[in-house]
Amino acid sequence: MVLDIEMPCSSGIELCKVLRSYPCWSRLPVLYLSVHTGADMRDEVFASGADELVPKPFVGKQLAEGILHHLGGPNRT
Repeated sequence: MVLDIEMPCSSGIELCKVLRSYPCWSRLPVLYLSVHTGADMRDEVFASGADELVPKPFVGKQLAEGILHHLGGPNRT
């Protein structure tokens, strides 16, 4: 799932926390795209259950590599 920290009508952080509260969604890769990439925000993003934070603006290849890594990379269990 690709989220942003700021989304219309909701917080991507809160959405991720709710998603992670259900065991059936615990292995779904969650990637954030955001302009908010400071240390405190990174800590909050990963504490919410995210797998990766990709800074905006991003290069398409960077996003594709992040998605592919979490979907089928050799370290995915």
